[in-house]
Amino acid sequence: MRRTASALAIIILALAIGTPAASADAVVARVTTGSFDGTSIYELFVEECPFVHQVFTGTYDPDRRGVRGGTYEVDVCVDQPNADFNYPFSGGFEVVTGHGLSLTGTVTGLFNPNMPIATIDATLTVTGSHGSPRPVRGTITITGTSDQHDPEAPESGSVDRGTFSADLRRGAPT
Repeated sequence: MRRTASALAIIILALAIGTPAASADAVVARVTTGSFDGTSIYELFVEECPFVHQVFTGTYDPDRRGVRGGTYEVDVCVDQPNADFNYPFSGGFEVVTGHGLSLTGTVTGLFNPNMPIATIDATLTVTGSHGSPRPVRGTITITGTSDQHDPEAPESGSVDRGTFSADLRRGAPT
């Protein structure tokens, strides 16, 4: 009877706590899910990007109270508009959490420049991580808007805001 009670207590405790991997994954996703603010600048017809080179930078604030926010930089080449008048873009990114975890990888998305509010939809695919004992993999989805300050010189900067939504997992050590 004692063994049955002990086994039952261990099972209940395990279910209440969850598995360590699941908990670690939840923590990684929590620190990169929330709202962001920042700015962006762009240059036309530069060598590395034949149409537009654009860089988004700023900070993000996780939805979870008590979790420190972090910073992000998204550096992309924007292509000519597609048939729907959206501008596809691709490039790289770095997100640094408030706890020092650095996530890097590739980004693809669409920029719709409807004035005065443009929309941004992108997927950041994590291919590298530093500051974690196990590599982090997965995606962060960005949905946001960009207010163009000056229609005569939009490349001078814009205010960007929106949300990060993360689906991240820690993998096996490399």
